Amino acid sequence: MSTEFVSTPQAAKIAGVAERTLAWWVSTGLIEPSSETNVAPGVGNHRRFDLHDLMSICVVTELRNQGVGVRRLRRVQKELALLGDDFASARLALVGDTRGNAPADVAILRRVADEKRLLTSLLEKPGQAIIASIELKPIERHVRRTFAKTAGAVRVKRGRKPGRKATASGATG
Repeated sequence: MSTEFVSTPQAAKIAGVAERTLAWWVSTGLIEPSSETNVAPGVGNHRRFDLHDLMSICVVTELRNQGVGVRRLRRVQKELALLGDDFASARLALVGDTRGNAPADVAILRRVADEKRLLTSLLEKPGQAIIASIELKPIERHVRRTFAKTAGAVRVKRGRKPGRKATASGATG
């Protein structure tokens, strides 16, 4: 049995972010890869990202490009994780002041009622508005398409530990 993953360089390329940035996000816990082989520090560590990880990376990249700060990125990541595999049905609304400064907040909208609540709360805050809206469905389509093309290059086999070969008698060595 094998599970498909992409490597750090592949994930960074798909998301359009520098490898060092992705590595920093992982080291600070903003992104948590589903699989890490060779978890000991130093040379030889291989982080692998599955489809869900890659979607999270792409959402973080998009929000960062919109000017969202790390604290809010962490909150959005936690909230999207609670949605599980259905997070692509949501939309993100970036809320900020009408002067065009960086977003002050990010709201996750799953239903029309969520949007109505947000708009009602914005009416009570003069100068605040939805300054951008991000549909997650196109991000999911992009990730699925590129993941399918790329993931075949990296397969992690379950069972034997990597680097150990079976001998003719069935023992490993």
